[in-house]
Amino acid sequence: MPDSAKQAFRMDRGARFYRCDFQVHTPRDQNWTGEFANVVSEQDRKAYATAFVASCRRKGINAVAITDHNDLCLFSFIRDAALAERTSTGGDYQPFEKLVVFPGIELTLSAPSCQVLVLFDPGLPDDALKSVWGALGVIPYPPANAKISGVQPLGTDKDLHEVTKVLGQLCVNPHESIPEKRIPLKGHFIVLPHVRKHGHKTILRDGNHKVYAEMPCVGGYIEGRLYTELESANREILEGKKKEYGSKKVAVFQTSDCRAAQKLNQGGVEIIDFGDLGKWSTWVKWTEPSAEALRQACLGAPSRLAHVEPQLPTHRICSVSVTNSKFLGSVELGLNPQFNAFVGGRGTGKSTLLEYMRWALCDDPVAFDPSIEAAQELPDFQKRRKSLIEKTLKAHGATVTVKYEKFGVAYEIVRSATEATEKVTVIPPGGTRQEMTGESVRREFPVVSYAQKQLSCVGTLPDEILRIVTGPVRDAVSRLNEDIRQVVLPRLKEDRQRQLRLEELRIQEKEVDEKTSLLRTQIQSLQGQLGTMTAAQQAVIGEHSNITEEKQWLATGLAQLASIEEVLLTAKSGVEQIAELKALEQKPNSGDLTIIAGGVNSVRRQALSVISELKAKIDGVKSLTADEQAVVAKIQAAHQVHETAYKACIEEAAKSQQQLEAIGQLNKDLQRFGQKLAELRSQIQILSALPDASQESPWNSWTSKHAERATLLRDQCLKITNQAQDAFKATLQPCAETKEMFEALDGLVSRGKDIRKREEKVRGLCRVVAEAADPLHKWQELIAEFDALARSGQSAGLPNTPILDEADFTEQNRKALQALRIQDVEEKRYVPIEDRIVFEFAFGQRPDGMTEFIAFHEASPGQQATALMRTLLSEQGPPLLIDQPEEDLDNEQIRAISERIATTKHNRQLVFVSHNANIVVNGDAELVVHFNYASTGTTKGVIERTGSIDYAPIKDMITSVMEGGRDAFELRKQKYGF
Repeated sequence: MPDSAKQAFRMDRGARFYRCDFQVHTPRDQNWTGEFANVVSEQDRKAYATAFVASCRRKGINAVAITDHNDLCLFSFIRDAALAERTSTGGDYQPFEKLVVFPGIELTLSAPSCQVLVLFDPGLPDDALKSVWGALGVIPYPPANAKISGVQPLGTDKDLHEVTKVLGQLCVNPHESIPEKRIPLKGHFIVLPHVRKHGHKTILRDGNHKVYAEMPCVGGYIEGRLYTELESANREILEGKKKEYGSKKVAVFQTSDCRAAQKLNQGGVEIIDFGDLGKWSTWVKWTEPSAEALRQACLGAPSRLAHVEPQLPTHRICSVSVTNSKFLGSVELGLNPQFNAFVGGRGTGKSTLLEYMRWALCDDPVAFDPSIEAAQELPDFQKRRKSLIEKTLKAHGATVTVKYEKFGVAYEIVRSATEATEKVTVIPPGGTRQEMTGESVRREFPVVSYAQKQLSCVGTLPDEILRIVTGPVRDAVSRLNEDIRQVVLPRLKEDRQRQLRLEELRIQEKEVDEKTSLLRTQIQSLQGQLGTMTAAQQAVIGEHSNITEEKQWLATGLAQLASIEEVLLTAKSGVEQIAELKALEQKPNSGDLTIIAGGVNSVRRQALSVISELKAKIDGVKSLTADEQAVVAKIQAAHQVHETAYKACIEEAAKSQQQLEAIGQLNKDLQRFGQKLAELRSQIQILSALPDASQESPWNSWTSKHAERATLLRDQCLKITNQAQDAFKATLQPCAETKEMFEALDGLVSRGKDIRKREEKVRGLCRVVAEAADPLHKWQELIAEFDALARSGQSAGLPNTPILDEADFTEQNRKALQALRIQDVEEKRYVPIEDRIVFEFAFGQRPDGMTEFIAFHEASPGQQATALMRTLLSEQGPPLLIDQPEEDLDNEQIRAISERIATTKHNRQLVFVSHNANIVVNGDAELVVHFNYASTGTTKGVIERTGSIDYAPIKDMITSVMEGGRDAFELRKQKYGF
């Protein structure tokens, strides 16, 4: 493609919205007030026009119509001023940035008595404009006069039909002498009557319902008010809801009827402001400004005309460029933020360019999955993509760059065909290049895309249905899934480990408690076998057991002081790892941020100080008060006195050395086990402590997060079902997706030997869990059964396992599962289970009159694709790229889909490859990109032209090249009763 041609396609040449005011008067009007009231000289008129254009620029007005009564005198001054306008640096504005000035006239009709605006093409020659006066029977006012005087209505023979007829018979090029080269004015003007009911000289007067119904107009205007401020009865007429008015729908332009100017001081600079100019604007979409563009806007008003500033998609692909390729050579193409249609013959590169865009954004096609029923019938889209890139890009060492805008910030995503991995270069607005993985690109710059016939192939894939349905709430669902997997699940597993540790400690406590009881019994028995003792000796022996318990308690208590010291050391280390907060510099609120940073750092220092102060106070027994230390010393001395007396008694009363040693060893063992028991009970007490009451328990967090996700998805399913209008419905089955269930359970069951029909039985378990009223609790019940089997070892009896029984696990199967390790079961105890969304297709009515639904997979591929397409077009989201959607759709659905496109494109960008004219024309594509066969060179396709359907070359191409193109435009007319 020549450089000049590439440059032409670099910017989006499709339709875009322009803020318009289509009823503006000049100082020639009798009712003009303020500045420029009497401009007569050419210099004064130029000054007025320059001030007017500057006012439009300040107010953000993109287009105006100059509509004096029966006069066009000052139009040319404003047109010339707009063409001469320069930027603040003296440069030229882009063509789409220049003020558009429509020549127009305001006429007063006699039959019926009403006012109309007639707007002409902005580029219409002055000679053609001058010819309208004779056709209308109007004598133009002398250009030298300051004011228009004595405005007369047209004759009674000039009704709306006649005005339209006589103007249409004029020529755009009246001086052309060769008849065949003369161009009719028809199609180069539009007539807009005043349509405010009961307004000044409006067509909507009582008794004019037939006139309204039969008028040859597709649009009208109101002045000095918003459309929403009209009476409801007025709006119902204009919206085609009144049969007596022929159910005729008319698009409405809000206008200001501006006719005043005044000097104002703005920031110390004197400006001239044109009062109400643009106060009641209308936003109109076109590729190139023309009367035909306004007519198309009227015919496609929901898509092309807005009474408030339109909201465009927040995520969009701005452009795509390819350095070189086998099919298209080098390409640079700007895309429209709304509906883009790639059209042209087969083999011209339409699908290829779409695939290049998908590839650059790492939007991998659905993989070929042999586990899917009838998988052999599904095309392998990944294989196709790989072959395309290798043969058409890699061989040429090409790179593809996609400019992607999100929330008004544009990024360049650059991917090289020679790069072996999915590594992509991303260039943010600052220009700093950074490498990103394919997964990161998919997350940060998302698109939803389908290759040719791919939409009808994914209808039975649960993951794809879930992706389509959850699109509008994807971020919220992702955040919840992230919380479930990265926050709650670790807490839950940690809590489970605490419980297991607690169980282990309690078992140890029981064992040690039993051991200490046995030791006491043995000591008491040996003590009873001692020889004759005095009463004092017997008292020492009798209190030895209690003294031993006291010594154990005291040792445990004093050990807690060391534990406290350890906790404080850990706390001090944790606070020290928190870096001091640094305030941002050279920011609007840097002073306040510095104050906040100082406060946070002060709290950090205070915490360290308090911890250090506490740490200094803890030094074993010395941490206690003097009185408390004295008590400790007193008890320890008493214990020592007792221990000395006890040993003496035993040595004196023992009958043998063996008996003496046995009693001594048992006492040592009792002291050791007693200390162990105290330690165990201390640990149990700590682990058994209730968590912070302000913090939700891990299990409650687990269930509540799943419930929150289910609520979000259930609402989305309801929204989709309502939008489908009973054609199909989406139903949520919480925590019923069996993929991860199956993987986890199969991993457990496979450890049991010789379990026949294992896969079938595991699927049975999944079904029991998925169909339960509370799948999360049912999962825990199932895991408990596996746990019971693992703990039962090879004992003769088997634990009760009702869920395994329901899934047809035999007694032999359950015995085999006794070989499970407890560790294996614990690994599967908590598995994040996804929700399942079930699509059902409407299939007639039941005898009770209710809609009959069939399983989605039982519907035809065309029905499935239609349902999914309608779902995709019913929601906002990232750009939607589809190659030839008509290939997947039933024919009768294409028209309905086309109408849905006109609404969806305000919320999400659409990029379709299509051979169907209805989708392009009645979907009202903002940008049509025409691909054609290359006439020369080594490429096979070329982008020949771009524009929207109101752009004559594009309109002609559609009607002559696309199948059903002319019929599509006729359908567009019929749709609006034109």
